[in-house]
Amino acid sequence: MVIYLCPVDRKYACSWEGNSSDILDHFEKEHDDLLFFTNTIKIDLKTPSENRLFFIDDEIYLGQTKIYDNVLVIYLRYLGPEKLAAKISYTVNLRSGDQLVSQEYVSVSEQGSLEIKLESLEEVYNEVEHLHCTFNITKGFGSNSSDDGVFLEDDLHHDTFDFLHMPIPRKRSLDEGKRKASQAKVMKVRSTKCRLCDRKL
Repeated sequence: MVIYLCPVDRKYACSWEGNSSDILDHFEKEHDDLLFFTNTIKIDLKTPSENRLFFIDDEIYLGQTKIYDNVLVIYLRYLGPEKLAAKISYTVNLRSGDQLVSQEYVSVSEQGSLEIKLESLEEVYNEVEHLHCTFNITKGFGSNSSDDGVFLEDDLHHDTFDFLHMPIPRKRSLDEGKRKASQAKVMKVRSTKCRLCDRKL
């Protein structure tokens, strides 16, 4: 049986764990301010890190943001079967006020996250306190990725960033149904730590 840890930012110290089908109910009861039924969020650039849950088209996604060294990192994960994750892609639109953020200020990391250097952003858009981020999610996408699973389509809209879905979030499998954390084995999706939450995947 696969058990998920609560995917909120670790600053909340939430000890919940359960099935993927129970995550939405848990957020509705305990973290309703971090639950979104729309694909657009407002990112406060004064908040070092935040995780948000999206319920869109009957699917659950985890959006993560983190600021380190004056760089904003945005990452989207699909909370569902791995075979479906491979068929999901998304584009991202970023806005500062009523202006689209140009692609030249955004890079895509090897892990599939967006990285925005805030210092460069402020040189063009003046003092930026928050950004509006819209995730446009598409199911059934074909395989047009590069070897690292990430692509940036140059002939699409200049300010839309495209890349394939990256790994399913960290999860734990319990030995013989025991729920003690000390007896749980971490199933690693990658051999590295998550760059957003600093926990091992």
